[in-house]
Amino acid sequence: MTSKVIIYTKDDCHLCQKAKEKLKGLQGEFDFLIEEVDITKDAELYLKYKESIPVVEIDDEIILKAPFGEFRLRRALESRRPSAKRNLLGIRHI
Repeated sequence: MTSKVIIYTKDDCHLCQKAKEKLKGLQGEFDFLIEEVDITKDAELYLKYKESIPVVEIDDEIILKAPFGEFRLRRALESRRPSAKRNLLGIRHI
């Protein structure tokens, strides 16, 4: 199943640019579509995320807020795979 990844960004954000590059690099390994949302185009999003970008949402759930690296991004994507292993309590390992 294809996941939907939304990355909340704004212009002149070097962390956002790095996160987008990492996401694009992981697309060959994981099945997901990327949608970029500029928080400066929506006052509510701007107030919500201005101190946290980049913010990554996977399948309608906020997963990561800055700062994060490729390791955490990879683990978040792995946890969304249908085959993600669960422990005895049913909790996904991230």
